[in-house]
Amino acid sequence: MDYAKLHKVTLELAKVKNKVSMIEAIFSGKLIMNGIEVDGPLFMNKAEFTEVEIRNAEVKNQVSMHKATFSGLLRMDGTKFDNSLFMNSAHFNEVDLTSAKVKGYAYLVESDFSKELIMEKIEVEKYLLMQFCKFNIVRLANAQVNGYINMEMSNFNERLDMNGIEVNGSLFMGQPFKLRGIFKVQPQKLRSKLQGFEPGEIKFIELNLVHAKVKGNINLNNSTFAGILNMNGIEVDGSLVMRGDENFNEVNLGSAKVKGQVDIEDQPTFAGKLNMNAIQVNDGIFIKNKAKFMNGVDLIRAKIGSNFEISGSTFAGILNMNGIEVDGSLVMRGDENFNEVNLGSAKVKGQVDIEDQPTFAGKLNMNAIQVNDGIFIKNKAKFMNGVDLIRAKIGSNFEISGSIFAGILDMKGVEVGGALVVQDDAKFNEVNLMHAKVKGHISIIGSTFSGKLDMNSIVVDSDLLINDGAHFDAPINLSWGT
Repeated sequence: MDYAKLHKVTLELAKVKNKVSMIEAIFSGKLIMNGIEVDGPLFMNKAEFTEVEIRNAEVKNQVSMHKATFSGLLRMDGTKFDNSLFMNSAHFNEVDLTSAKVKGYAYLVESDFSKELIMEKIEVEKYLLMQFCKFNIVRLANAQVNGYINMEMSNFNERLDMNGIEVNGSLFMGQPFKLRGIFKVQPQKLRSKLQGFEPGEIKFIELNLVHAKVKGNINLNNSTFAGILNMNGIEVDGSLVMRGDENFNEVNLGSAKVKGQVDIEDQPTFAGKLNMNAIQVNDGIFIKNKAKFMNGVDLIRAKIGSNFEISGSTFAGILNMNGIEVDGSLVMRGDENFNEVNLGSAKVKGQVDIEDQPTFAGKLNMNAIQVNDGIFIKNKAKFMNGVDLIRAKIGSNFEISGSIFAGILDMKGVEVGGALVVQDDAKFNEVNLMHAKVKGHISIIGSTFSGKLDMNSIVVDSDLLINDGAHFDAPINLSWGT
């Protein structure tokens, strides 16, 4: 049928031992091939179609729609593609691939889809490429892909639904951060595009990955997410990377499970809330290099298997880590800005480091925190509105050096397993150490207390040392029992 001009064509339940070729054909009416069995390839390259049905069919060789145009609905639901499916450089209206099975790879590159692309429950044995495309609504709910999914350089103008998807490889979205070895399996033409492509803004309006399962990594690079990015309950066996100059609105990672690490770095901006409530991360979480959070971060009851490091970032809303569990250390380092921070009832198996000029404009609440190692606050950390360490338990030393506490430092009932050291021109307003218990010594050296220092009923198992230029502008209370 190459180069033919046809109206309505029916090939329903046909059996073709060799190939079917429709190259550059024009179909002005409906093409029906439901239940067809083709032993060879199916070529639809550069052809023009209106409505096409290839439902519950089987094609044992490849299917190619290179540079084809489909002005109506293309239905391929339930069809078995025993080889690969090529839908590249083509124009589609609406496509239905529900429950289709592709034993090779599905190659959707440089194509545009003006309406819905439905791939719910599709099964792809190898990888799914959806690059350099323009999509509106894409439905991939409950799909199964044994390889990776690459959606880099594509725009999604309405919704991308991948709820319940299972991906045995990695998931790549946005702009490629760098060329990876994985691209070597792709044709040279595409590799050249990746190396030389200068993209515009890569945009997702709404992306749903609720309860998805990804065996590899998820990379979200240099993109704009105008609506919610919903990954509630997602399971990722690799790492989750949100890197580059990208913009998020609301992001939901509540109850997510990540076996690798979570990286949020290189100037991403979160205009809406970032919800990581009850997230479980087997490795660490790293937030760094000018990440901006404008409307709150929720890490309540999160569990982190290694370190949690925050450096050089801005939190305009509350950073709520109430009840968080960190198996490594918690580090808040660098020229970063916090509003209110809540670490109440947190558990940290390593140490807590707050250092190198971070500023806390709101209250820092560490009420009843448990730290197996020490707490170290140093190098010009600034606390403008109070620090609450009431009933905190610190397994080793608590050291404060060269930092500023403009509000009250409330350590009533704190328990320190090592020494309590204050030094290097630290500056305090009011300090409350009532009923504190310190196993080691207390050393106050070269620091200034402009408000009251209350050590009523304190218990120190070793020495209490106040010397070398310590300055007190208000009374010191060392009485007992009041």
